[in-house]
Amino acid sequence: MNYFLRFLPDLYGRLLLLQALIIVRPILGGFGFLLIVPLLGFIGLTDQKPPESTAWLLELIPDFESETAVLLTLLLIMLTLAIVSFSQNLFAEATEHALMLQLRQHLCQMTLNASWQFLAGIHSADFTRMVTDDVESAITALDEVLQTVSTTFLIGVYILICLALSPQLTLLAVATGIVMLLAVLPLQTRVAAAGQNQFNSYKALYRRAQEQIQGIKSIKGNRAESLHQDRFADNISDLRKTSMQYSVAAALASLVHNVVAAVAFFVLAWFAMAADSLDVTLIILLAVIFSRVLPLVSALQNHVQRLIYIYPEIDRLALYLQAAEKNQEHPGKSQHVDFSKGIRLSEVSCQHPGERTSRLEYSDLNLQPDTIIVIHGPSGIGKTTLVDLIAGILLPTSGKISAGGVTLTTETQQDWRQDIAYLPQEPFLIAGSVRSNLNLLMNKPASDLSLLAALELADARFILESPAGLDTLIEPGGSNLSGGERQRLILARALLLDQRVMIFDESTSQLDIQSESAFMQTIRSLKANRTIVVISHRPSIRQYADQLIEIPASAAAG
Repeated sequence: MNYFLRFLPDLYGRLLLLQALIIVRPILGGFGFLLIVPLLGFIGLTDQKPPESTAWLLELIPDFESETAVLLTLLLIMLTLAIVSFSQNLFAEATEHALMLQLRQHLCQMTLNASWQFLAGIHSADFTRMVTDDVESAITALDEVLQTVSTTFLIGVYILICLALSPQLTLLAVATGIVMLLAVLPLQTRVAAAGQNQFNSYKALYRRAQEQIQGIKSIKGNRAESLHQDRFADNISDLRKTSMQYSVAAALASLVHNVVAAVAFFVLAWFAMAADSLDVTLIILLAVIFSRVLPLVSALQNHVQRLIYIYPEIDRLALYLQAAEKNQEHPGKSQHVDFSKGIRLSEVSCQHPGERTSRLEYSDLNLQPDTIIVIHGPSGIGKTTLVDLIAGILLPTSGKISAGGVTLTTETQQDWRQDIAYLPQEPFLIAGSVRSNLNLLMNKPASDLSLLAALELADARFILESPAGLDTLIEPGGSNLSGGERQRLILARALLLDQRVMIFDESTSQLDIQSESAFMQTIRSLKANRTIVVISHRPSIRQYADQLIEIPASAAAG
């Protein structure tokens, strides 16, 4: 919880006002209950002179000339309560949404600027849940904390008033309240366990759902629907069990609370009737106050229970944000990296966190400018790791990567990537139009003329000949396109970026020989004033190389 306190200073004014509204409501309600005393006097149920212990409290009630005046005052209080309740709900929603927006923006910023080594270990389903459920849980926790503080404050006020009226009854009531809280304390351990179990169940369910959607073609193509339906059913069953664990623990806590409250009411009522020194007015006031305190004690227990239950989600979010902050990339020095003389790798090795051996070791490598450089080697030999190093996504564990007098380091990593267009193995395509997909990496949307020119140069005829043109709809991941069409669209987007260095990682792996040839001919036409790096395991790609770099098996340790 401490992590999220940093987001509160900008909202202190709102939070104080919200806290005031939360406190005003029960105070108004309590004053309304006090009006029962003069109302009882008007109808003749009590005409005794109040004892000194209650006189000071009853003096807060103005003198009424008739029961109508009392009823009108009650009506005014009820209308005021309705307005206060409306204002509180509206203000609470506005405050929560403002904090939610701030927290989600921070989460997005920390993620986008974190290092690739850190992000590579994050499951996309976990991130999706953090952005949605976990952020909302953090806001819920804040609300529960505010409610806990307000409830504790009000209980304290009521106890002080009761102490002034009848110390003996008050101490007895406080003792029963403490017993009530202690009675449900052992159940909080069950609530915490249920919260952790349900967190794990939801995590597994989110991952299962996303993985099944991602692999739906393989599942259907291999008639594995029943198998995965059973696996999904197992996740749903686990979630139901963990939800019942919490429901049972919460119901038991409520049962214990109600039993103790009933016993407390009996004891207090018996003590009040047995005490001859207590007059009717005092008994009525104490009954009213205790009737307000008991629900507050129950609410306090519920707030604490809810905090314990959602703690695993809040803790996961805080731990992720703390880890992301520790793995932030340096913002850079806004310096230009000159790639016109090529890129040099010297004694470079790369070892990922947790690995005992280096994934890639290379003694000396020069990438020449204005050429097509083909990096060839079998699958799993470290070609993608090498290209991640060249693109500045990864930093070498040892050795040096440099261009134009600038060495790739944590301080220059973002500057290094300013002039590089990188096309990874998995095409980055979203649900939307061709226009929105082409502009996906642009700081400013390109004009339609520029988009059409890029598509023409990339030989993306399937778009140019489509009746919808730039408004042609693309499904998530480009699932409605062929492999060649996806690569043509990605190539057009890379051309729009117009970078000095272009890197294609296995971009022809899904193409047939004819499509691969057409694709590489387009690449060849772009090499003037550019360094183009093509990574492939296909032997046929080598014929397009101006500079061929073969990665032997010995280049990758292990």
